[in-house]
Amino acid sequence: MPIPTYIQLSSKNKKRILLGIIVFWVTIGITILITKYIACHYFGDKPLDGIEKHQYLFRWILWSVLTPLIISFAFKFSFERTKIFQLAIIHFFLGTFILLCEFFIEFSIIQYIAEKKYATIITLSQFAVPYLNKYWAYISIYFLLIGLVNLFHYILEYRQGQKIILESELQNKELAHQLTLSQLQVLKMQIRPHFLFNTHQSILGLIITQQNELAKEMLIKLSSFLRLTLDKQENEIVSLEDELDLIKLFLDIQKIRFGERFIYSLTISEEAKNAKIPFLLLQPLVENAMIHGIEKLDKNGLLKIEVSILNHKLFIQIIDNGQSKLENNKERIGLSNVKNRLQHYYGSDYKFSIRKNELAETIVSLIIPFNEQF
Repeated sequence: MPIPTYIQLSSKNKKRILLGIIVFWVTIGITILITKYIACHYFGDKPLDGIEKHQYLFRWILWSVLTPLIISFAFKFSFERTKIFQLAIIHFFLGTFILLCEFFIEFSIIQYIAEKKYATIITLSQFAVPYLNKYWAYISIYFLLIGLVNLFHYILEYRQGQKIILESELQNKELAHQLTLSQLQVLKMQIRPHFLFNTHQSILGLIITQQNELAKEMLIKLSSFLRLTLDKQENEIVSLEDELDLIKLFLDIQKIRFGERFIYSLTISEEAKNAKIPFLLLQPLVENAMIHGIEKLDKNGLLKIEVSILNHKLFIQIIDNGQSKLENNKERIGLSNVKNRLQHYYGSDYKFSIRKNELAETIVSLIIPFNEQF
């Protein structure tokens, strides 16, 4: 991040710096007055005469006036721009230059006041000796100011950096969210083509064979299926009951296609119906069971969907007695999409498996958290 100069700072930060200058020097002045008062009244030190009072007053006024110049030096020669050893040397000479300027201005003013108001002549040596004795105290004050300015700068830079990071994180999260939504939409769009094509062909077949009532019923079911899909297409999450309504329409269409060759059953606990799940999570699993299992049977096709809740987990089983071969499941796009979506929504907090039981039925098992609020 580029380091700003004093001029480039906002008016708010300039006011903060000016207020800091006033507070700093008022604090220094009050501290000196208090220590001088204690030294005089409790330890017998000589009180300040008129010239010394003027000297102290003008000295701190001059320091206050020169402080903005010191601040500009601090911004120009900062820890980020210069190595520490070089920085110490640079500021040592700059501090000495500031002290020389302050010394000669103060000497000229105090010499004039001493002659005009107190009829006293002050020589350069009289003024220089006590000033030189306090040189290291004054140069320490200079470095203290440099350190405070750098501290202020780093606090300002840190806040600006945090703000930029926060804005960047929010922007990245928004972009990631939009990308995820796009990816999920693609996954959902991959579900429909095969089913729609088969249903379309079945309707045409029914019309050709003049089974108009069945064709009409299938078309009504398909329209309802598409309407529900369109109504929910913007939803990432739906209730299990809504998902099952869609699946029932899908299975009703299959029932018309296969007639007595196919029956299905749903066993769902009442509590489970309120569970929230990703939209179209189960439909591709049911469609997969139809395509790779039931469609290969000549008769007695059976598909069962069983949903229950145990230990705050949603247990879902899709069972068919078709002729699906487990070794082919890994290649199917529907299963791949389901796993990708499970990973997105639940991370590692889910279980997904496909197995055969003793009756040679294919069982797709899914265990996910039971959430009424997603």
